[in-house]
Amino acid sequence: ADVLRFAAGLEKGATAAYLGVLPNFHNRELTRAAGSILGDEAMHWAVLLSALGEDPVPGAFVG
Repeated sequence: ADVLRFAAGLEKGATAAYLGVLPNFHNRELTRAAGSILGDEAMHWAVLLSALGEDPVPGAFVG
């Protein structure tokens, strides 16, 4: 459980980092790629929360 919780924290941080940096990109292709990665990171976070028996979507993620 500790390893899953640690990994979930990393994924939460990665999701927040991508969400925070998207407005700074001025290249549409770079923005699209980062947005795709953001979605993957959020999915990883949700799967890890689910594996821990927690709500995989604890609330709206607003940066």
